[in-house]
Amino acid sequence: MRKTTDLAVISNLFFMIPLLLAISQSNIYHIALISILILSSFLYHFYKELKFFIFDLVCAILLISYNFYSFYLFGYYSINFLVALLFVGVGFIFYFKSLHKNYSFNHAIWHLCSSIITILAVLSVKGI
Repeated sequence: MRKTTDLAVISNLFFMIPLLLAISQSNIYHIALISILILSSFLYHFYKELKFFIFDLVCAILLISYNFYSFYLFGYYSINFLVALLFVGVGFIFYFKSLHKNYSFNHAIWHLCSSIITILAVLSVKGI
């Protein structure tokens, strides 16, 4: 059995914050996408199987797309969007670093940046 102390597995908990925000706002699309992403990411990082990788990749792309759609609907020129763009850049730096070294740590930072972007998207839907 794999260790559940792997940072790439544990860092999925970062997505609990935007999930709870979406629940507090009754934002069903974000609730569904974040919940499925947490499940798919946990399965992939825990089992490291191709079928879970594909599931995780599709869910991540769906959440990223919906986050940017939310920014589109509720204001590309908001401070939330500008801060999200900053975290997109930082997140991708760590994502690509994770492909070459220290996967667990760098991928955990990618998860953190992605969850912050999602928090900002959920807040944008609310108009905050």
